[in-house]
Amino acid sequence: MRKQRLIRALKDLVILVILTLPTTLPALEITSVSPSRVSPGESVRVSGGPFTRGTQVVLGNQVIEPAGLSERSLIFTVPALEEGEYSLQVQDEGETSPQTFVLGITAADPWIDSLSPANIDSCVPLGDKEVTVQGRHFQPGATLLLDGKTIVSSQSGSETISFTPPHLSSGVYGIQVANPNGGRSIPHSLYVNDIPEINNVYTGEEFVNYYQLVIEGKNFFFNSTLLINEYPVGVSDRPPEQRVIRSQSATSDPNKLPSPSQSDNVRFVDCGTLIYNRYPYSTQPKPVSLKIINPDGKTSSTWDLSIP
Repeated sequence: MRKQRLIRALKDLVILVILTLPTTLPALEITSVSPSRVSPGESVRVSGGPFTRGTQVVLGNQVIEPAGLSERSLIFTVPALEEGEYSLQVQDEGETSPQTFVLGITAADPWIDSLSPANIDSCVPLGDKEVTVQGRHFQPGATLLLDGKTIVSSQSGSETISFTPPHLSSGVYGIQVANPNGGRSIPHSLYVNDIPEINNVYTGEEFVNYYQLVIEGKNFFFNSTLLINEYPVGVSDRPPEQRVIRSQSATSDPNKLPSPSQSDNVRFVDCGTLIYNRYPYSTQPKPVSLKIINPDGKTSSTWDLSIP
């Protein structure tokens, strides 16, 4: 009986000793960091642990709260830091991981979010052609490239660059931002359209035997052609009389231009204006349609009006 009591007392003593011993948790550690080189704003995964809700990342001298974590991994976002090498550790309630990893921070490449406008016309008034490039990570002194060639631009901060495109034929062009450190953005598309368009036609100056029709629009060329269809008044079964007049630049040799007394003629003023000098044989208005044809065959929509 005494032996059994002694055995029971020993068991109780062992249990008491075990219960009073301090609980030892696994040491906080880092086993890997991925990736090892990043740019500000990117995410980094740290493996190791054990991580808790109180775990923080220490990058250089900055303390960062994880964006997400589990017991054995966490993810954090790199803050705005200068380029360089930064020590990386984790800490939790006063305990700091003994391992020190090095995280390389590189400057982010420039990025273009949008062009405004992204579609421009080949021939419009100069003031209407400015294009704004919106993006991020544009360093001071960044340059703008059009199909790989530097063009004149104006920078406003780290997110905006504006430029006026040179004269461009129709097509798609790549716009890039190049930072002084060599980083380049992915090309962003600029679309150039050269289809002629008539926006307005009105009567200009009037003379003794002719008057002027001012044709306003866009994408007119110095050698664009005016197609005129005139429909006879009161006759429905006759086809329209069709005439084709090639425009002449106002700076062309006057000796090569038709005499005002000879025939109708079209004068090119600028990309958005043509003047049609019309010599009517009657003052009675009749249906007329106008269409602009460019040298490459692209045509405008028809503009209908009633004129003498």
